[in-house]
Amino acid sequence: MIKTPLSKLMKLIKNKKLIFRFDIGNKDGLGHYNRSIILINYFIKKNFTVKICTNTKSKKFFNKNLIKNIFLKKKNENEDTFINRISAKFTEYIIFIDKAHEFKKKDLVNLKKKNQIIIIQNIFKSSEIADKIIFPDIHNKTKYKKNKIFTGLKFFLLRKEIYKTKNISQNDNLAVTFGGSDPYNLTTKILKILKKIKWEEKTYFHIGKAYSNEQKISLTKEIKKHKNFYMSKFNIKNIIKSRIVISSFSTLSYEMAYLKKINFVLLLRKKINIPSNIFFKNTINLGYYSNITSEMLKNSLYKHWKIDNIIENVKIKNNATTEYLKILQS
Repeated sequence: MIKTPLSKLMKLIKNKKLIFRFDIGNKDGLGHYNRSIILINYFIKKNFTVKICTNTKSKKFFNKNLIKNIFLKKKNENEDTFINRISAKFTEYIIFIDKAHEFKKKDLVNLKKKNQIIIIQNIFKSSEIADKIIFPDIHNKTKYKKNKIFTGLKFFLLRKEIYKTKNISQNDNLAVTFGGSDPYNLTTKILKILKKIKWEEKTYFHIGKAYSNEQKISLTKEIKKHKNFYMSKFNIKNIIKSRIVISSFSTLSYEMAYLKKINFVLLLRKKINIPSNIFFKNTINLGYYSNITSEMLKNSLYKHWKIDNIIENVKIKNNATTEYLKILQS
């Protein structure tokens, strides 16, 4: 198969006006932002016109250059009203929707009259209206036409800290992280279980930027009661160095799988099937988050704690941004 040079690919793309629709915080966490910001920065460097349609909580995550590109969702504005404002405001854009929401069919039809729609990582009843659907993973099973849906690891967007990882040393720390906002309060849940099983190893609870003040105050109070428990700002480099990482099954789980890290995961949806393949060899599925018990976590920790997970000469082959460029061309 002959590869199209990047310069030629750019010339084939007629529409260079893009919109990214995502939110930060609450049940949206930071995953949608982490994925979108990689594409935003990439396409801006390629001289695309980029607009960011997002909520008020997102503003603090953008630098001054990107703030001017934001079309802001009003406080307490519902998603249907906002999507209709986007329809009224913008024409001839390619709109990436990275948002878990049951969009109304009539709203997407209206949006598509003067724009193209690409949905990322989400399926809902009206998804068929979209021009393209992208699932940058290997655990979702989809039933849409092949020329409409794009799936697989080649579309998974890795943050730069993962790319830059060359060698992975290992300390004797346990890392607990549940994303940018932890809407299900799983940090607290795991903290209580670790205290119950009398876990004595050094443990860092990594707190995301979008955690509420109430969450931070409550966790600080509880963590201070244990001599080997510490609260830390989310730090991907320190997480990578930990002996074991506990998280939800999320984009971070894929990053840990790329690095072959031992990662205990809690499922946020019951019907998720993690493939039993070499990519997820070190991903330990603890099941649906509300079913986790002290005994389950205790047995898993003591079974895997002494396993060395030192990795040298990390080589990650991933050119996802170019794959998204190809999708625009197609």
